[in-house]
Amino acid sequence: MSTPEFVQPTAEELGADDEQVKEICDQALINVGWCTRIQGILQPYAQAAKEAVFTAVVANHQVDTEEEIETSKAFSMAELYGELMPNGPQFDSRDINEQTAALILMQDLWGYTTGSVSGYVQRGLEEEKLVLCEATTMRPFFNPVVRRKESKKTQVRFASSNHGLVLKYYCAPAGTKYVKAAKRYQAQLDMVVNRQPAIRAELTAQAAKFLGEARKEVPLAVPSKAAQTALNSGENG
Repeated sequence: MSTPEFVQPTAEELGADDEQVKEICDQALINVGWCTRIQGILQPYAQAAKEAVFTAVVANHQVDTEEEIETSKAFSMAELYGELMPNGPQFDSRDINEQTAALILMQDLWGYTTGSVSGYVQRGLEEEKLVLCEATTMRPFFNPVVRRKESKKTQVRFASSNHGLVLKYYCAPAGTKYVKAAKRYQAQLDMVVNRQPAIRAELTAQAAKFLGEARKEVPLAVPSKAAQTALNSGENG
């Protein structure tokens, strides 16, 4: 059964006690075996947590088909937390401090699975020849207002070597962000020209320079003659 997501207010909104929340988090980390206390001081736990997340992704969350995104092979933030810390603080608890502790721990674990090239899991997947992707699908979540499970669109992540999935769920979103950034840049240029028409020639020269630099940063977007010939052959075949 999927672990439901939890739509969580901030700690300040809940009125949680910071010291109690920290104590709950610390004990949960000790219980799962990721750290210990020495002379009353909690020892660093991040590396143990990162390794546990990476191991779980490689072992349990490789997706090869579109259909598998709807299964537990793709994990949400709450599902990853439930998998790695099943006996940790519960986000459906009536105790405000426990709810807040669960959210903090969930966000910590989720943060290691960012799709950024510098993300811990993403970097580690290089040797596995896998790419960490993100999709949106329906998952159950716990609504604290009515205190019941409901369904909503939720971000899920998974590792894949399937070209179609990597293109759709990793490369395409990155490309979309690139295009949106270009549109924002153009809007800024339009604003300047509208206010200072005489600047157009200088601004055009500057924009052309930046465009050239941007093209150099994405060499794959300018295929070689051989690659273009292969692409054309595939389209005509």
